[in-house]
Amino acid sequence: MKRLLVVDDERNMRDLLTILFESDGFEVYAASSGEEALTLIEKTAGLDLIISDVRLPDVPGVQILQHLRSLNLDVPVILITAYGTIELAVDAMKRGAAEFVSKPFKKEFIRHLAHRVLNDAGKEAKHDPAGTDSRRLVVESPVMQQLMRKVDLIADTSSAVLLIGESGVGKEMVARAIHRAGGADRPFMSLSCPAMPPSLIESELFGYGKGAFTGATQSYPGKLSQADGGTLMLDEIGDLPPEIQPKLLRFLEEHSFHPLGDNRTVHVRTRLISATNRNIEEMIAEGTFREDLYYRINTITLEVPPLRERFEDILPLANRFIERIAAEQEKPAKRLTPPAERALLRHDWPGNVRELRNVIEHAFVFAPEEGIRLEDLPPKLQELSPPRPRSIPRTDSREGGVAINGASKLDEAERSLLLSALARTNWNVTAAARELGISRNVIRYRMRKYGISGDR
Repeated sequence: MKRLLVVDDERNMRDLLTILFESDGFEVYAASSGEEALTLIEKTAGLDLIISDVRLPDVPGVQILQHLRSLNLDVPVILITAYGTIELAVDAMKRGAAEFVSKPFKKEFIRHLAHRVLNDAGKEAKHDPAGTDSRRLVVESPVMQQLMRKVDLIADTSSAVLLIGESGVGKEMVARAIHRAGGADRPFMSLSCPAMPPSLIESELFGYGKGAFTGATQSYPGKLSQADGGTLMLDEIGDLPPEIQPKLLRFLEEHSFHPLGDNRTVHVRTRLISATNRNIEEMIAEGTFREDLYYRINTITLEVPPLRERFEDILPLANRFIERIAAEQEKPAKRLTPPAERALLRHDWPGNVRELRNVIEHAFVFAPEEGIRLEDLPPKLQELSPPRPRSIPRTDSREGGVAINGASKLDEAERSLLLSALARTNWNVTAAARELGISRNVIRYRMRKYGISGDR
């Protein structure tokens, strides 16, 4: 949930902005003076945006900018005033204001402005504090290597791409990989359809002309124009409002569009990559998504596999997240202990890569300096780890020509059971897992443990 601080000595304005942004899902704090705002800034962790009047009864609004700098806080600030002048606007921008708005303004305009500022701030924050390109994909698993081969093949084309897959699998990472493969020096823009109010998506996507609505004192190039010559990713395109779908269809057919409130025809060469975790064909049947638009966005369709089918990627991803979190928190990296690794490998990861990132961040907070232990993981992962087996006399045996020297009878029996299930299911891992009543992750882990190749 985004955190917003509203600073204005007029109660009506504070209440209006509070109600407006709370309805958008923000957690809103309000201050009636500059001093109260400065106190809230120091006490409230994780502010994402500040909207402040310039003229306050005690502390000028621009002093809030100076206070943020003194605390080394990079929080964007939108300044509003009823006494707007060019000189005042220029001074505010020089001091670091993200935007300067004159009163009166329409609610839709300030909502649009706030979401745009947050979106821009989000893009700037997506750096790699560790000094490595930690946003690149992990491709240890065969399925991800196969996907990347397809990415290389389509990189130099301009065809629209549709990425499908469960929530949290890393569809934006794949979109960025496609973009980089075609030349990283070009612009890359992204827009999340469900993260923005429907009334603002059109202006954010196509831009608007000067005077398109009250408060639009200058034209704004939308994401399609900003990505000209590069790539625009529309995340969760299934949430694109029906009234905007025809305009996007026209862009895909003609590479042109009209900004909101502007009769000019804008021509761009922007490649569209769409992503969704929804069944678009079902939406077409329900009448909520245009069939002709669907055929335009899925010229090339790539499926991003869930993490449970990418066994080999789990630990490399976990270690990358550890490095990233350590850099963000300016702390030494922590290694995963073997019991913790086994617990990660046994989990089915219904939340995919996003869930793994959250688990690692949770564990990093509670783990001691020497490493992340099993007990540092969330309880649901600890429960998946089997109890430590009792000591069993060891023996030497052979099965299928493979020596199991020093292995316990339990290991030997488990390996035999696994081989039998694979043989009965014609070496179909999914079917064997179902027969044994375990997950595919577990069966793959056991195959690696006992040196069983996936080949017959």
